[in-house]
Amino acid sequence: MEARSGGDAKELVPLLKRMPPQGLEHVYGDNAYISRKNVQFIVDLGAYPRIEPKKRLRARSRGYRGYKELIIEYRRNHEEWKRVYEY
Repeated sequence: MEARSGGDAKELVPLLKRMPPQGLEHVYGDNAYISRKNVQFIVDLGAYPRIEPKKRLRARSRGYRGYKELIIEYRRNHEEWKRVYEY
C-alpha cells in the first residue's frame, strides 16, 4: 500500500474486498491496521486477524465481537500470542 496521511487502516477493508476470500486463513498487519471494523471484517470473512493490538486498547466490542475477542486473547498472554502467531 502507498502511504497516505491519516493512516492506512481505512484502506484495509476495500483491499480485502478486492481479494477472493476462498482459502484466506490469516490476515497480517502491523498495529496501524487495528480497528474494530477491520478486525470484524476479517473475522466475518472466516479468517483470523493477526494484527497486534496497540497498547492500552479497550476490549469494548461496540458491536464488533471479533475485535473484543482478539484484544482479550492478546491480553491473556501477549508473549505467547506473539510466539504462536509468529509476530
